Amino acid sequence: METHEHSHNFEQRTKYVVFLTAITMVVEIGIGFTTNSMSLLADGLHMGSHVLAIRHR
Repeated sequence: METHEHSHNFEQRTKYVVFLTAITMVVEIGIGFTTNSMSLLADGLHMGSHVLAIRHR
């Protein structure tokens, strides 16, 4: 059986992963625009889909 503390720990870790992924997404998109890199823009947008998928799970 899962305790409240155990599930709270997973929730905290998930929030950290979403935050880290969102920061990486913003950086990739910003640098992609600055350097005209389609690869960074595409990956940044792709990371955005991960943020939405993880957050709404």
